[in-house]
Amino acid sequence: MLRTSQSRALVRAIGLALVLPCALALALVASPALAADQSYTIPSVKITAEVRPNGDLAVREERTFDFSGSFTFVYWELDKAPTNPAYAFGPIEITGMSDPGGAYTQQDSEDRIPGRYRVVDQGDTIRIDAYHDSTDVERTFILEYTVRGAAKAWDDTGELYWKFIGDRWDHGVGDVQIDVTFPGSVPEDFLQVWAHGPLTGLVEKSSNHMLLSVSDLPAATFVETRALFPREALPDAVPTPGARRQSVLDQEAQLADAANSERRSARAKVWGALVVGILGPILALGLAIVLFLRYGKERDSSYPGGYFRELPSDLPPAVVGALWRFGTIGDPETVATLMDLANRSVITVKPTTVSTPGLFGTKDEPTYELTLDTSKWDSLHAIEQELLSFLFTTIAGGTTLTLVGLKAAAKLRPQEFSSGMTDWKNAVSAEADKRGFFETTGGSLKWFFIVGAMGIAFLGIMASSFAESGWPLLSAFPCAIAIGVIAFQMPRRTAEANELYAKYRGLRDYLRDFSRLDEAPPTHIVLWEHFLVMAVVFGIAEKVIEAMRVKIPQVMNDPGLAHTVWWVSGGAGYISPASAISGGFASAASVASSAMSSSSGGGGAG
Repeated sequence: MLRTSQSRALVRAIGLALVLPCALALALVASPALAADQSYTIPSVKITAEVRPNGDLAVREERTFDFSGSFTFVYWELDKAPTNPAYAFGPIEITGMSDPGGAYTQQDSEDRIPGRYRVVDQGDTIRIDAYHDSTDVERTFILEYTVRGAAKAWDDTGELYWKFIGDRWDHGVGDVQIDVTFPGSVPEDFLQVWAHGPLTGLVEKSSNHMLLSVSDLPAATFVETRALFPREALPDAVPTPGARRQSVLDQEAQLADAANSERRSARAKVWGALVVGILGPILALGLAIVLFLRYGKERDSSYPGGYFRELPSDLPPAVVGALWRFGTIGDPETVATLMDLANRSVITVKPTTVSTPGLFGTKDEPTYELTLDTSKWDSLHAIEQELLSFLFTTIAGGTTLTLVGLKAAAKLRPQEFSSGMTDWKNAVSAEADKRGFFETTGGSLKWFFIVGAMGIAFLGIMASSFAESGWPLLSAFPCAIAIGVIAFQMPRRTAEANELYAKYRGLRDYLRDFSRLDEAPPTHIVLWEHFLVMAVVFGIAEKVIEAMRVKIPQVMNDPGLAHTVWWVSGGAGYISPASAISGGFASAASVASSAMSSSSGGGGAG
């Protein structure tokens, strides 16, 4: 029910006589293939109507179209009879068609000649085709018609009940203005007006006038008016027997109650959407923070912090990497494991040159050769055996492997290479889990938070759309982003693992800063062998070597440490084994991935 100064009523009216401009169709100048490029909107509809003393209703409708593409006609269909016999009216007379450029000429043929129009009696409806030639332009068409006997002269009142816009238009309207003038001199106090249609409309009255305004009228939504005024204003109308005034007032009161109830319900839903859309994300973020403090924040360690100048444990380097990176295993763990095995003489690494076929013959390529000492196999940790078995048994098929051969095997057997590397990384992660490094609750909540963040973002979009307000988005999106960030902070180490991590962090800080400290570093060669392996895990090995050259050159130049230093710094003509192995595994993984992605599918020719 549109708001009115005397009463409110919104509901679909009881059958109405006429469905005015009802479906708009546009013909295309171009071929059907171009239809997808054509569209239009209806920015405005302005209707002026005059109730005449004899009860006739003269209507002038100015409907503005904004065309995108080329169009040649528009059409209206007007119902010739009402759905409610109580509001029967006489014939509809089309009195003119025009645009701001001038009047159109009526014709009987279907020729689409711009500036002409055609009226066709289709039985239940009257169709009006207006022909034009419009391309990418805004254009207004003016339809004029008269409805005989639209206003009724009852025994106790005059009444107009008219649907000016029908519910079969498939496009909405940006702005609707309907101005109705009543005959004679009808004082404002003797004029009662109602309007039925969308909740957003407004109906006002003044002496002899009623004005309806609707913004953003949806498609398939009608707008109709009802007015009561003195019977004397229709002196020339054919009388309609019976009293009508009280039944109209009772009916409109019922419609007003229903409309107000619907309006209150709609308002409650809008406020509910705003509350849920704004407060819901905030409460969800608050819950995420509480759960983070309870299950995601790292536990306090009894280790006071600061530099740690010893080796915190005898864990394999790859397991330390898993502790350091929350179970993520990469090239640093692989290189550190091989470096540690070389320090223990389980494998030997030496530079070599291999001949590889090329476009213009063979070429010599510098590389590194790894050789396995199988006599020490039983002394190795299970994850070390997993890596060596993959490299030397699966890839090399013997006790010798070159980095060039590693890359070639990855290209020839990509699935096997990828599976082997995955098995090795899973074995390291499983070892970390077996040692109880990580709590399970935080890991589970991580995925719960990720799903929740997406849900919060979706809630904001839905609430914003329902409430037609941007506030839910302003609340939901930042909260969803914050929850997503918190999600990746939820996994945490157990109390024992965090204690160990704190010490390794202290060792990392010491290796990074020892050259700047006003103290003498340790000089034990074996300790520095382990330190340099840990430096590879921490990703600071080259910086540590540079610091050793400055701070402890005597340790740096000790023959007992030369092999370990060579692993990080390399020698003449060769990059360091650590860099070469890291690059070799990265290159092999890339080659394997590329080979797998390009090996699927098939085809043929004949």
